[in-house]
Amino acid sequence: MFHSLMEGNIVRSKKNGQIMTIRSIRRNPFDNTISDYVVCFWFNKHGEQVAKSFHVDELEFISEGDVRPNNLDENINPSIW
Repeated sequence: MFHSLMEGNIVRSKKNGQIMTIRSIRRNPFDNTISDYVVCFWFNKHGEQVAKSFHVDELEFISEGDVRPNNLDENINPSIW
């Protein structure tokens, strides 16, 4: 199956609505092609990072994600970097 999900994309679980970030795209161990499984992470209510593998059919794409350091607002003075 071909999918267009990429590392860093923001997705939602179709089962429980959890919003997550894709950490990695799993590969088929036999021929190293992209598989239908991705590893996502999110933070639980205790602030602990949780990661789990999901089939792409279990997820809904939300956005491409934001790779700026610390997800800081664009209006912040860049001299603080």
